[in-house]
Amino acid sequence: MSAVEDFKLEFAKSNPKLYRELVAAAKRKARYLKLQRRVKDRILRDFMRRHFDKKTRKWDNKKNNLYFRRQMAERHHLHQRIARLVPEKKDPDFDSP
Repeated sequence: MSAVEDFKLEFAKSNPKLYRELVAAAKRKARYLKLQRRVKDRILRDFMRRHFDKKTRKWDNKKNNLYFRRQMAERHHLHQRIARLVPEKKDPDFDSP
């Protein structure tokens, strides 16, 4: 077990009510950030359809390319914040018989 997992277990044992509240607050914040990310995805998909030529694989001008890249960077930061709040669920490793 890592030090972080040990700390989580000790904290959960010492103050279970506060731990549950903190976990619930993190999940609420992650849900809100996921909604923001989903909206940004929809806007950027539409923007790309309008300004990116699939045949030539080029943007119609540099400003649109820079805007898209900046927005994708913001989306990536949202994704990182979500990952910090709610870590991915890991499937248990099963030994094959």
